[in-house]
Amino acid sequence: MKRFTLFALGLGCMLCARASFGDTILSTVTETGFGTVGQGAPGINNPGVACGPTSVYNSFVYLENLDPALGSQLTGSGAASTINALATDMNLVPGSGISAAGLVSGKNQYISAAGLSNLITVESQIGSGNVTAQFIYNQLAAGQDVELGFTWNGASGGHVIALTGMSNFDTTTNTATLSFLDPWGNGTGAEDTNADPTSGDLEGAPATPGTTAAPETGALTFGNGVWTMSYTGSAAGPNGGSGTLVVVAAESIVPEPSTIFLLNAGLVVLLARRHRRRAM
Repeated sequence: MKRFTLFALGLGCMLCARASFGDTILSTVTETGFGTVGQGAPGINNPGVACGPTSVYNSFVYLENLDPALGSQLTGSGAASTINALATDMNLVPGSGISAAGLVSGKNQYISAAGLSNLITVESQIGSGNVTAQFIYNQLAAGQDVELGFTWNGASGGHVIALTGMSNFDTTTNTATLSFLDPWGNGTGAEDTNADPTSGDLEGAPATPGTTAAPETGALTFGNGVWTMSYTGSAAGPNGGSGTLVVVAAESIVPEPSTIFLLNAGLVVLLARRHRRRAM
């Protein structure tokens, strides 16, 4: 089977728990409040290659739950219409999918068209040699939603998932455990062997994905200058489900000027108190 492709506001939340077995292992980060749409849901165009826009939609649900003031400005009137619009902005090619650069540029284009560029920023790393686990961890620890794209090792095509957590990140051994929502869900289908493995596409297969995203886990390892994600849950991609990370994309809500002022004011008060204590 191939799969293509601290502070809480509202229903979305991010939790950190400090690991107790070594300073080289960073905190566990868990996020909740994501959408659970699978790329085979009714109304989604090109469902066999829609994992990118579907994962972004599920992340948009998280952002709207994190900040209820957004309303439904990101998700629009429905999942299918929003996913199809994202696919257009990402230049999705039927039967092939999207590129790593298309995932990032498409998100930016959609956010801009929604008039939210001043409220939401997109940070990313593109290219297998540029993606780092530290960047992924930093984004999750900051409460940002993160989409992860990888190309299958030993097979054509690739996949995009929405991360929901990271744990056991050991900066000495360069390993970590990931939790994520897989937009392929529990769908079935044969591996696509016709896609061009050199094209950089992140998905592509004539198969049948599920209608609901499935929670999964994966192991993150480093070697030969690149990070690899391997499925460890009930699902598996082609050739054991191992892929090379080629893109990380994260959105964050820009604080309003009043919020920034209050944060800065609080910092000034804290520093003043410390100064007075040292002077005594």
